[in-house]
Amino acid sequence: MNGHKEIDVVELLGDRIGELLIEAGFIDLDAIHDADDDDLMKIEGIGTASAALIRQKMADKEQVFHCSECGGKTVMFGRSGMETQYKICSRYKEAGHKTEAEITAEIHSMQKRIRPSGRWA
Repeated sequence: MNGHKEIDVVELLGDRIGELLIEAGFIDLDAIHDADDDDLMKIEGIGTASAALIRQKMADKEQVFHCSECGGKTVMFGRSGMETQYKICSRYKEAGHKTEAEITAEIHSMQKRIRPSGRWA
């Protein structure tokens, strides 16, 4: 891997599936998003179940936010009951960067725009 876009693919889809997609020429998330299931299943090692997993992960892509300060990933990675857990941008401790509380408030604001009712289906 040699680029940030390829790293994004592996981070979202995992090592095995990410590497298979990159080898097949799907080097960024936009290319994967534009592919249909037939395109994905033509890749050796990607079957119906893997294609479904890729589709699910791409549908969840709207839950991946970028830190407005540095471009780093701020990812919602799980829900436990009514609580949402976050992986906050690791650069928040650097001088001049938003604090963890500011980043969390920004994520909540983005979520309200995506899901105005506040409910996750």
